[in-house]
Amino acid sequence: PSLLDAGFSVIADKFNATPEALVPLMHMGIVTVKVTPVLWRDSPVVNLRALTRAADELGIALIAEGVETADELKMLRHEGFLFAQGYCLAHPMNLEEYVKLCKSGAYTIKGARS
Repeated sequence: PSLLDAGFSVIADKFNATPEALVPLMHMGIVTVKVTPVLWRDSPVVNLRALTRAADELGIALIAEGVETADELKMLRHEGFLFAQGYCLAHPMNLEEYVKLCKSGAYTIKGARS
């Protein structure tokens, strides 16, 4: 039995490639890909749209890593990213701080500050 068969999800970290590179990841059972800032900051908008479109068609969720500003978050959402992580949303925290933040309701389901 595989990890997927056991109910685990597999996430690829530090993705920095073309939309076509998502296909082998899908065949490996990867359900989420964390996209490095090097890719989303330096890529033309057309490439980001192609990446989000390809991921959507393959059933792969994308997480934009390293989002530092509200403008970056706005741009990524406009280009089809549904998930992000970075200092724009929250700084690293321990488990107690995380639980407190979740219970506070300061974030919506989509991860934006309310």
